[in-house]
Amino acid sequence: MAYYASNSSSSVSPVAIATWPRWITPSQSFWEDESTIFGSTRGYLRKHYPALREFFSRIRVVANAGPTDYAKALLEVAAAGLTEEATRTRVHRICKRLADRLEEGGDWQNEDEWQVLWKRLLQGHYWLGRCADAYGFKALKQLVRMDNEHLAALFAGRLSFWPFSDL
Repeated sequence: MAYYASNSSSSVSPVAIATWPRWITPSQSFWEDESTIFGSTRGYLRKHYPALREFFSRIRVVANAGPTDYAKALLEVAAAGLTEEATRTRVHRICKRLADRLEEGGDWQNEDEWQVLWKRLLQGHYWLGRCADAYGFKALKQLVRMDNEHLAALFAGRLSFWPFSDL
């Protein structure tokens, strides 16, 4: 592990943390394992450095991902444009965690970065939908939530449905 900390007790300036096979910054790391959402794009430190929680907290490694992280992940997945089973599972997990955070609320909703990302998500083609057997990323306003299978069957192939019945 490599880092730089100033001599002043009020300032800790991290440079990088060694996680095999690369170096990452604290902003790319979480204490808890969030690999089901972010895969190998982030670092997860608890497993590797269990005795160093306080140190990582001081250099601003957060315990878990927040709503802004989930919004960014959804944007990244949609930009890749892949819709295979693994991607659908990942998008479901992202949306589930994001929905939980939206229900909880919090000060993060007032952060500029969150507001910009949320507006972008609401206006773009970043939400997974299913039309017949084909999946694709659609604008949220183009998706229909299926609450009646008989009625949905009447529109099969003509409408894109939200694929996650539990959300």
